[in-house]
Amino acid sequence: MNLPRDGRTVVGTPRETITRAVAPGRYWHRGLKKGLIQLIGDSDRSDLELTVNVDGLPIAESSNSAVWPILCSVKGMGVFVVGIYHGYEKPEDPNCYLEDFVREMNDLIDNGLHYNGKTIAVKLKCLICDAPAKSFVMCTKSHTSSNGCSKCCVEGDFLNRRMSFLDINAPLRTDDDFRARKDEDYHKQESIMLSIHGFKPVSDVVLDYMHLVCEGVVKKMLLAWLRGTVREQGKVRLPAAKIRQLDDAMLRVTNLIPKEFARHARSFKYVKQWKATEFRQFLLDTGPT
Repeated sequence: MNLPRDGRTVVGTPRETITRAVAPGRYWHRGLKKGLIQLIGDSDRSDLELTVNVDGLPIAESSNSAVWPILCSVKGMGVFVVGIYHGYEKPEDPNCYLEDFVREMNDLIDNGLHYNGKTIAVKLKCLICDAPAKSFVMCTKSHTSSNGCSKCCVEGDFLNRRMSFLDINAPLRTDDDFRARKDEDYHKQESIMLSIHGFKPVSDVVLDYMHLVCEGVVKKMLLAWLRGTVREQGKVRLPAAKIRQLDDAMLRVTNLIPKEFARHARSFKYVKQWKATEFRQFLLDTGPT
């Protein structure tokens, strides 16, 4: 039997990858249609609601090399890659970076996905990003700026080295106000996402539960209770004996956690290294017990 000398011949790895310049790096577009067809397979779905995520992640700790993938998911069917940007800095222009995705998204919304002799309706359900990626994609001010809230028009104040949003009755942002750019202090430029047919720039851009709640509020509360500063100590920091008692209780339930949970409980000594799933588990399960 004659076998090829390289495994890439067997799997049919492309010899060339077509990319385009997106300053200061390169962008490869796999394709929204291609990913959907591969994902749905023999499914008899008549419509598809897409959830899109954009984020950046480093390739290695010792380098500034990073990728910014555009990911898409269909409920109950899985996730696939639409395109990937690579560079040593994030894309300078988010509109240039998202151009191929938006063009293909509009074509699918208008004409549907033609597959296996039928036309499947396609709709963009929502955009899910963490706060920095959301402001990048939507071309708005950072979440740490005084006008950075994506859901209301509250103006923040810089208190104790933090941007604080104290007004809980501020007017809510609306989709029409966003498109009209009524809050000039919130927008940087017009986002190409606004050209997606039927996309609502406020209603369809959801809050990020993982970062805001799990790695945000829950982590902040635990650190205040366990390692509060001297200024906070008299108010919220727990006594050392109480912390040991809670730690022992946490470790006792480790062997009782069923395999359906992503992680077992870890000691409070490693709270700074906890993952989002561990904070969620503490909030919803082990904490209340």
